[in-house]
Amino acid sequence: MNGSVCPKINCSFNDISALQPNPDISGIGVLIGFGASAYLTLVFCIAYFLLDREGNTNAVDQLVIQTLPALLGWKRGRASDKWSEALQNAVLTFSDLQIVTGISLAVSGYSQVQCQLTVYDAELIVDLVWFSCITHLATVSSLRRYFRERPALRLWRMICMGITVGMLSYALVFTAYDPVLPDVESAHWSYPTFLAYPAWCVLHPHELDNAVKAYSQAGYVSYNSSYIALVMAFLVVSYTTRTIRLFPKASDKIRTVFRTKPSLALKNELARLKHRVSILIIVMGNHMVSWGHRLGNYKCVARSLDRLF
Repeated sequence: MNGSVCPKINCSFNDISALQPNPDISGIGVLIGFGASAYLTLVFCIAYFLLDREGNTNAVDQLVIQTLPALLGWKRGRASDKWSEALQNAVLTFSDLQIVTGISLAVSGYSQVQCQLTVYDAELIVDLVWFSCITHLATVSSLRRYFRERPALRLWRMICMGITVGMLSYALVFTAYDPVLPDVESAHWSYPTFLAYPAWCVLHPHELDNAVKAYSQAGYVSYNSSYIALVMAFLVVSYTTRTIRLFPKASDKIRTVFRTKPSLALKNELARLKHRVSILIIVMGNHMVSWGHRLGNYKCVARSLDRLF
């Protein structure tokens, strides 16, 4: 979009207009459609997880699968191949829908940054893309074996996941900035006012900083770096672990290095410690027996002395 179509962006706090609705992002139809598809995806993932016939579960999964139906009073049985295939196709379809929707929303938001996209709409996009990313990661875990058997589809899935995570990571900047204006009356300034502020200015911190200083002498820009670090770490770890587990050899090797070998080393160390404790107990027991004999001898000597005197 060029300058003739989009109005010129003004980062001044004196000219913040009222928040206007953006039907392409915050419209009720968009929110309902996205929310419904996301929750349906989660429902299908849970159903496929509970009815998994491939044994693609670990000990924790088995505990949940055995406990949850019992708590709810369900009689759990094996699903037919027809139902398993239907659920797999449903999860795959909604997985594609989630990743396409997430990328589309992110691209839509970035394309409107130059056209007065507000902080409110930007934060809403971040929330929706975040939900889409997490939901899609859940589907990848459910369809792990399916993707392992289809390398080409697995590659495209990884690329799309990487694009989504990358765009989401950059967009997290909207959720970290907060202008603080201590010498401005609340009647003239509040956080809802900042929601109508141009998102472009937030993506350019020097513009936001200059605008805050021009509006309030005591004002400053607060940045929640610890929050961003935690969120980024969660995204990177989630994406990396699920990507690695799509490759059987790499997954087995990393499991051996980071779980099997440390576990064996810890077990061996505990066994040695147990052996040392056992030896210590035996030695202490022998000493106690020896002390008991000595004490008995001392008592005999004492009784003999009493008889003599």
